[in-house]
Amino acid sequence: MTDQLLLYSLAEFETIIFECLNIIQAKRILEIGCEAGHFTNRLIEWVEQAGGMLYCVEPQPSETVLNQCHQSKHARLIVETSLTALPQIGPCDCCLIDGDHNYYTVSHELELIWQQCQNAEQQPLIFLHDIGWPCAYRDVYYSPEQIPIEARHPFTYQQGVTLACQELIDGGFRGEGAFAWAVHQGGQQNGVMTAVNDFLERHNSFSLAEIPCIFGLGILYQSNCTYARKLQDFLSFYDKNILLAKLEQNRLHLYLKVLELQDQLLALKQLTNPLQ
Repeated sequence: MTDQLLLYSLAEFETIIFECLNIIQAKRILEIGCEAGHFTNRLIEWVEQAGGMLYCVEPQPSETVLNQCHQSKHARLIVETSLTALPQIGPCDCCLIDGDHNYYTVSHELELIWQQCQNAEQQPLIFLHDIGWPCAYRDVYYSPEQIPIEARHPFTYQQGVTLACQELIDGGFRGEGAFAWAVHQGGQQNGVMTAVNDFLERHNSFSLAEIPCIFGLGILYQSNCTYARKLQDFLSFYDKNILLAKLEQNRLHLYLKVLELQDQLLALKQLTNPLQ
């Protein structure tokens, strides 16, 4: 039930993303993290009309994604982790990162993308999902064993997160076994936004626009590229929009309240029917 209430996909930003693709006249597009394929399908439609190519990176693709990529000559599926797949793909005009939301993975994805485009006319436009709460300053691990031990924070699958609380709690927003949270929030090399901020410190030719809703969308682009002014003008309404940020906080409060009530109902059922 709660999954049906939650807006969480890049597909929710479709109108904004496609306008940005039009502005930069993208041809080669990279999507890291395809999930059920809702947005992948729309991207395939876009590149087919533009005469471009979509590279989809997903280590565990759904049947839907497999079929979508197989049926289009404008899409290629790479069934690998992003850090293995990126060297195979080469420079792209636009990269959409919505895969493993932890510092190690995101920082290495950004560096690989930057390195691949050294001889290109300009660096790609990069979209990063989940730069806001709860992944901004806390790592998430879908496959902790793939993160080097020295780069991995202590983690747990059992507990969840909630607003205005840095500590994990019993309940809250959690992965139900699908992913693990880093036990501690904040500090060095922890979270998606930390990876983005560190990238910006290393590469000061980039600017960041932040859309503060639906877990946060970051848009990285070179400040001096040919399309920078037009892109800035288009994104100016959304960038750090205070109203969107307030609406996001309200949305998260309501969703977490639903989770709390759902947990209370389950506990009550177990109390009254201990054998169930």
